Amino acid sequence: MLSNKYPSSMKYHPLEPLQQIEDQLGLDMPEISQDRIKFLKREFGFLDIFLSLQRLTDRWDMLHVTRKVHALFQEASVDLRKTSKIQHVDRVISQLQEKLWITKLEMKAEYSFPKIVAYKNGIATAEFVMEFIDTVVGNLSDLMKIYGSSSLLFVPGPKKELEDVLNELKLQRNFVCFLSDRCLEPQSQRTFFTHILAVAGHAAMLSWLYLPGRSNENQDLASGEMNGLLSDLLRTKIKLIQPGTRKIYIEVLQALKSTIQSRWCANIKIEHVADCEAGFVETLQHNLNELPIINNPIRIAAWNDQIATLHEMLSLFITNFIRNLSLQVLDFHFRDIDTVMVDVGLLIYSLYDNEEKEEVVLEKANGALALDLQGTNQLIKMLIYHITRKVFQSNFRSTHRISYFNFLLSNLKEFQDRCSDSLAFVKNQLQIIEKELESLQPFLRSVAEAQHNRLKALQDHTTQLINKAYEVEYVVDAGISKEFPHSFVEHWLLDIIQEITLISSLVAEIHRKNMVEDTMNTGTARTASNLARAPAMIENIEGIDNVTERLRDQLLTKGSRGREIISIVGMPGIGKTTVAYKLYRDKLVVYHFDVRAMCYASQEHSREKLLMKILHILTGRRFEHRKISDVELAAELWKTLYGRRYLILLDDVWEASVWDDVIGCLPSTKNGSRVILTTRNYKVANRIRSKSEPLLLGMFKGDES
Repeated sequence: MLSNKYPSSMKYHPLEPLQQIEDQLGLDMPEISQDRIKFLKREFGFLDIFLSLQRLTDRWDMLHVTRKVHALFQEASVDLRKTSKIQHVDRVISQLQEKLWITKLEMKAEYSFPKIVAYKNGIATAEFVMEFIDTVVGNLSDLMKIYGSSSLLFVPGPKKELEDVLNELKLQRNFVCFLSDRCLEPQSQRTFFTHILAVAGHAAMLSWLYLPGRSNENQDLASGEMNGLLSDLLRTKIKLIQPGTRKIYIEVLQALKSTIQSRWCANIKIEHVADCEAGFVETLQHNLNELPIINNPIRIAAWNDQIATLHEMLSLFITNFIRNLSLQVLDFHFRDIDTVMVDVGLLIYSLYDNEEKEEVVLEKANGALALDLQGTNQLIKMLIYHITRKVFQSNFRSTHRISYFNFLLSNLKEFQDRCSDSLAFVKNQLQIIEKELESLQPFLRSVAEAQHNRLKALQDHTTQLINKAYEVEYVVDAGISKEFPHSFVEHWLLDIIQEITLISSLVAEIHRKNMVEDTMNTGTARTASNLARAPAMIENIEGIDNVTERLRDQLLTKGSRGREIISIVGMPGIGKTTVAYKLYRDKLVVYHFDVRAMCYASQEHSREKLLMKILHILTGRRFEHRKISDVELAAELWKTLYGRRYLILLDDVWEASVWDDVIGCLPSTKNGSRVILTTRNYKVANRIRSKSEPLLLGMFKGDES
């Protein structure tokens, strides 16, 4: 391990007496003496990095140089500790400068890229690697400082290559920090860490060995040689354009992905996670920006929109969320954040891979990567959306005022008018919300008037609906003010619709239960009896878990490899949407399918709007203002889905013509794709079924649960 002060962990270190001389003599020293001491501190700092590198290698050809450096360190430490007067200090420093110069020339003649030995003690820890990078960055940063041309510390420009190397090393440290405390497959971790150590150490040695040494002669030549060597290091060992370098990063990310998928949870200090995640995202942004210039027109058309979206999502993630999250929210989403960020990293590195493919396979490769971009963009969008909503929910204070519900209901039309053309899709969702809330208004009024304070479940439902009303207003305002991307607003409102629908189905179940009781009981005992039984119904629609489990098996394992349609049939309010939505959001289902889309099919639908909705969910692109026919939309949807295992949910289908409008757009390749359809009309479900019988959803009974 590194010591707290010096990488080489030497017992006798000249930097300590040099610092003591500075502290004791201070301003009494002439300016030239102060300059010499600072110069020696820099020189010994780089030599310290050299010694630490040699501890990690088995290079016997450098052994004699290493011994000379050790001897120089001990001699310098002893001589400097003996000095007490300025004239003595100047004499010792002059002697040390001469010895350093000779040693530097010997090292320069023998030095080459270090080969780190992976089994060396301490190398397999992220802390060791980060400390080493910090030391190198500190030394290189000193070379970037501006000194007078007469100073021994002066480094002539230009320094662009040195600046680029410094930036890359900081990004590599971000990567190492992201891996820290995560249990990885040992070999890939060792390979990655040895690469980072070798690159960082080599950057330090090249910068130091090829700086001007004893005089100001040939400074431009020496600086030019240093810049050339650093440029070569960037190209061959640091930048991702080299397959060998890229492979090291890909393998360590794949190992981390396997760790995450195995459900192993790292023992990570959650308070440090935000900085590590943010640093890793900065590294990914940099790598995305470094992608080679796109010249292929096929690739331009296939990628540009998706790459721009990925840029937007990464920027949004790092600026608005990751460093502003509470520890509670961060802890809740930790595994999801890791999963998505690793997938983003693997995708970005695969984009570099595509640069080297032959022209004959380029078009096919571009198409596949465009699909990967779409899928990854959807993942990161959903991650940020869920985090955004979690933050809102954790900060929101619940309200019980029914007047607020009525206020929102009366102002929903005004909200629709406030939506700009770019938010036109929101109007349709607000209309659905308005219709649902209007249907629930009598329920709220009856609960408020009856004041069933002893029945907690009814009060909970009332509070939930009032809070949904508040959430609708918040989301619409956020969309209008552009606080969130429009895709977030659309998805958020869609989720609210589903949640209101769920509450509506629960209320309908309570109402049905009351009606049954009404036929069996008379008098005032009816209300008390019904309401007393309501909580059990509200907690969980009995049997819904069994139905969901059966359908999930059909989605994942028991169905055929061909495309299948799963139809759920039932009267309004019986729980069709609840079951379908629960399936759609199930974690195993989400993981199983490559892409998913959910669309509400209204009674008055058009094929064009339906296809636009599905495409927008899948690609993130908007088609409303483009001059594009429904035939072209159908072709675009087919191309988007082709080769991917997809899940499409069509909710509340009134007529079979809805299915006729989309069936030609859904590839029937044998990869296990599925379509879930809910309808109140059994004839519709029966006509469009594939192999499985439509599920006729009756009221759930106790013996089903």
